[in-house]
Amino acid sequence: MSDGCQVRGVFARMGERWSLLICRELNGRAMRFSELRTALPGVSSKVLSSALQRLEEDRLVRRDVTCSRPPRVRYALTPAGESLYQQVTAMAEWIKIYGTLIGPET
Repeated sequence: MSDGCQVRGVFARMGERWSLLICRELNGRAMRFSELRTALPGVSSKVLSSALQRLEEDRLVRRDVTCSRPPRVRYALTPAGESLYQQVTAMAEWIKIYGTLIGPET
């Protein structure tokens, strides 16, 4: 896969409606599914589950299951997810400063 395709793939994943919001909530902490649902008003269980699964498949989020009864599942960013989230937030800061330099879409 070319570098351009990889870049487009990353931007496409992070551009999905809930991906960045999930990463924002998981930044620096692990959360249970119900905690994520509460923190992200408007997301359905089905959509959140699908988004988490895609982020897991991309190795940006990990799913930790405890051996307790009942088992508890917590989600957290992987090192790759933490690194990507830092880059995205740095880009957001750049956009705040220089975003007006980029012309509108044609």
